[in-house]
Amino acid sequence: VMIKRLVKLQNLESLHLNCFTMSHQVMKTLLNFLTSKTSSKPLFNFITSKTSMKGIGLYNLKCSDHNTSCEGFNIDLSQLSDLRSLQLCDIPVSQLNINVSSLEECDVGELYKPGGVSSYLSQLQTANKLQTFSCVRLTSPSDIETMLQTLPLLVHVKDIWLFYINLGDRSLTLSPEMVNIELVVLYKVTMTCSVLHNVINVVNKLSHSVTIRMTDCDIKPETEFEQFKTFIKTSDRYKIGRASWSE
Repeated sequence: VMIKRLVKLQNLESLHLNCFTMSHQVMKTLLNFLTSKTSSKPLFNFITSKTSMKGIGLYNLKCSDHNTSCEGFNIDLSQLSDLRSLQLCDIPVSQLNINVSSLEECDVGELYKPGGVSSYLSQLQTANKLQTFSCVRLTSPSDIETMLQTLPLLVHVKDIWLFYINLGDRSLTLSPEMVNIELVVLYKVTMTCSVLHNVINVVNKLSHSVTIRMTDCDIKPETEFEQFKTFIKTSDRYKIGRASWSE
């Protein structure tokens, strides 16, 4: 019933689907409802045919038959020239094509199939209007590495949000060309203290102030982190807001 109603929304500009678990065939049927009247057309045709779409969020679409080994579905957003917000997280994607010409904010999460996240990130590098970049629950070491390599190339962003990611001792780098960067949020991120120290050093080289907000992060080793916090708190160079350090 919900899908039939969606199909009738001719002026739809934003669509968010969250937390569906179903068999592969049911998911295919559901997505075919989202196409046009001809169910033999590719999946997601309903979304991709709506060239006026400005916001798309697809989260936690689970295939109960295959789980994360699902062969996935093709998402072609190349015709959506007015797409401004895109969130893709925990969905079975086999192919992904995005028009980033108007994209202002995006969320990147697990896409199951190898190369899915890398494809997503590589297309963001030409998103000249991108202001907010979020990355959630990446677990693949190669995906995390690709994300970290992509970050300094997103020179137009203002806000960076990282959630539930284990960086380990991988470098989190910001580019001096990121002249618009205002905020870096780290939520439940695991990293070494040297990585955090490098982030602070990079921010120090920027020509303007940047807010770094950390909540429930796991910074190791603890003794080194305690020393680092003392240094930050006693330095005149930094302004400390309400503390939300990891304990």
